[in-house]
This record gives sequence, structure tokens and C-alpha cells, in this order.
Amino acid sequence: MSHVDETTGIRLSAHPRARRHIRRAKGWGGLAVFVLVAFLSDRGGYPLHEVMLRATVGGIVGYLVGWALALAVWRQIALVQIELRRQEVVAEMEERQKQLEERRKQLEEERKRREEERRERREAEKKALAEAEQAAAERQEDKEEEDVLAHSRPPDPLGFHTQR
Repeated sequence: MSHVDETTGIRLSAHPRARRHIRRAKGWGGLAVFVLVAFLSDRGGYPLHEVMLRATVGGIVGYLVGWALALAVWRQIALVQIELRRQEVVAEMEERQKQLEERRKQLEEERKRREEERRERREAEKKALAEAEQAAAERQEDKEEEDVLAHSRPPDPLGFHTQR
């Protein structure tokens, strides 16, 4: 059973504790006023049928007063409960928002760290490639120089081929 009616808002009749307490307040209010009026009427010297009539009317009035007082009290209790729950929900939402913000910051830091690692890796790869190209160019120059030297050597008169 829902505590909220779409047309009238929150209903105390749907609140299990309020419903029970209001029912008790009506019963005890009617009974207490019935007994009190019966006692006072009997002490006043009224005949029994008059005592019972007055007690019944008093009981009905006590029932209605108990009902009205219980409703007034439970309306305030329900409003306080609603406000407390609203504050709990707001606090939970704020806590969740903080957690989400912290997680977003963590993810942003992780993304920046990965980007920095990729940038450093690219720079290292570029540097390694440049060094490899430099080494290859130097080897090519050395080979060309050896070829020039090998062709420019005078023939070995003894027929030995010396290598460097």
C-alpha cells in the first residue's frame, strides 16, 4: 500500500503505525470520555437512561476529539519523518556525487598518465629510430669508405689479401 495518494498527497491511512495509533486514540478517547461523563452524570443524580444517553454522546465526542488530536499529532510526525528521509536522501545523493567526482578525477588522472606514457614512448621510439638511422648512415659511410679504400690500394706484390 502506498503512502502517497496522487490526488491528495501523503495519506496517514496508508502509514501502518499512524493508522494503528489513530485507531487506539479514537477508541481510548471515546471510552475515557464515556466513562467520565457516565460517572459525573451518575454523581449528579440523573436517572440511568439519562446517564447512558449523556455518556454515549460524550463517548462520541471523545471519539471525535481523540481522532482529531491523533491526526494532528501524526501529521506533524509524518512531516518530520518526511523531512528526515529527505535529508537522508540528499546526504546520500551528495555522498554519491562526491564519490562520482572522485572517480571522475581518478579516471582523468589515469587518462593523463596514459597519454604521457604514450607521448614518452613515441619520443623514445623517435629517438631510437633517429639513432638507428644515424648508425645505419654511419655504417653506410664506413662501407663506402672501405670500398673506396679497397679499390684504391695498390695490388699486393706477394698476393696476400689483407683485411682490416
